[in-house]
Amino acid sequence: MDFDFSFEQRLLGESVGRMLAGFPAATDHPFPYPASDVTRAAADLGLFASDDGVPILGAVDAVAAALEIGRALPAAPLTEMLAASLALAGSPAIADVLCAGEPVGVAVTGAVAPDGGRALVPFAHEARLFVLPVAAGGHRTWHVVNRSEVTLDAADLFDVASSAAWVSLSAKPADHSAASVAGRLDDLLALLVLAEMTGAAAYALDLTVGYAKERRQFGRPIGQNQAIKHMAADAAVAVETMKAAVEYAAWCIDTAPEELDEPAGEARLALLSTRSHVGGHARRVAEACVQMHGGIAFTWDYGLHRTLKRIVTRQTTLAAPRASREALADVLMAAADA
Repeated sequence: MDFDFSFEQRLLGESVGRMLAGFPAATDHPFPYPASDVTRAAADLGLFASDDGVPILGAVDAVAAALEIGRALPAAPLTEMLAASLALAGSPAIADVLCAGEPVGVAVTGAVAPDGGRALVPFAHEARLFVLPVAAGGHRTWHVVNRSEVTLDAADLFDVASSAAWVSLSAKPADHSAASVAGRLDDLLALLVLAEMTGAAAYALDLTVGYAKERRQFGRPIGQNQAIKHMAADAAVAVETMKAAVEYAAWCIDTAPEELDEPAGEARLALLSTRSHVGGHARRVAEACVQMHGGIAFTWDYGLHRTLKRIVTRQTTLAAPRASREALADVLMAAADA
């Protein structure tokens, strides 16, 4: 089993990184560019679908792209649109919008309902279409919803590199159900958010290692001190294990996606393990990087806080580790009792 990316996947990641490097860092509102500038550039790279609406990327390919998205943290819903494109690009209700690279709002928590309820959607104010979980009759199904069918209320986010709104239905949605791929969209969204967090943690560590080599105290770089060395080594181990976890989960999903539907399927277990591992470790890496930087990490213009705030925000929506640990423990205990 090869855990590393192929040449083509590395090339894809490098292309996404170069594309995102062309946009200035988003550190505060208003952002220096509209989200559509980034999403159209990503569509030009072919991230979302081919010209005829067919998905191009697999889960491992998407993870290679999401790692670079995490390093750059652009002010655009790229991670969410990438997940939607994998699950829904064949749907005529959304294929044209994805191919054109128009911003699509994908809910990251909550659910809407005809009689109430709301969902949190990143960059909702710039979205042309929405992909929302609709709760009705005790069931939760994904729907593609037009802008004219929703109401937006601005949401305050801890994440300074993003914006979001609480979205509720203003009318009964038209019949653009994405219910048949609901489970897969949930899982792909979680996988790519975990990859994005891993990329953000890796970027924070790279920034910190460079700082520790350059910053001098008492005539020598602070990186020569054991306190810094040990923290950096622990962070490096955490980043590598996070990368291995998201890549393996993506490989399992590409190889046997039907195992996501089985409680003890390898793809389901790999995704649960990744969700259990990445959410907590990404935050610990980002916090350690802030500590290793000292006071400069808290300055507004340095930018390290962008990664920490993105990771913490993701941890409160799609990457909370506790529920996944409990689900994984239930499966393993059931297997042990069998």
